[in-house]
Amino acid sequence: MEDRTIVKVVDNFNIPREVIFFNADQVHKCSCMLFESIGIPCRYIIRMLRSARISELSMHYITKRWTKNCKREAAFDSEGNLLIEKSITSMEDSTRRKMATAHKKFEDIFQMAKTFEEGVDILIQNLERLSLLFEPISRTR
Repeated sequence: MEDRTIVKVVDNFNIPREVIFFNADQVHKCSCMLFESIGIPCRYIIRMLRSARISELSMHYITKRWTKNCKREAAFDSEGNLLIEKSITSMEDSTRRKMATAHKKFEDIFQMAKTFEEGVDILIQNLERLSLLFEPISRTR
């Protein structure tokens, strides 16, 4: 059995909650299951962290949805279908996947380029050159 600490916490509503602290992983688990269900640490876990004088959350609690790169990747359902927000056009799924890949690649390049001023200049110059490749295509449509 893991090295763990179990604490019962009662709030103002007199609902007892059981918070388990796994020492090896430095992770708390609460019987309210808020973190497991929606990815937000509950007040009971936060109370335990405060009482232990821990001022920073473990990386375990920083799920992808809370990072600045959360929307950089396309989302797919369990069957591999691309999930999109209210589609306006009737684009093929393969085209949507390619667009999502291109968007992610551009975002990666942008994140690298913005770290120094010359990088942004290089990015702009190359985007202008790249846009010239697509001008004849867009004019013929």
